[in-house]
Amino acid sequence: MKNYLIVKCSNCGEVRVTTASKTFRCYKCGKINRLEKENILAYASDAEEARMTILKLKQYPLDK
Repeated sequence: MKNYLIVKCSNCGEVRVTTASKTFRCYKCGKINRLEKENILAYASDAEEARMTILKLKQYPLDK
């Protein structure tokens, strides 16, 4: 079973989902980010839960 991480790019703030264990590339700006506590916004047990979490975060951003 895959664990899905909802992460935020440290450069541009774009939110995305990843199953990576060390790094992820931002789809918006291309920066390679290390997975660190400050980049991880949430965890999900399946792809549908991850998708719904991202939709909620994009609708109601945390840093406003």
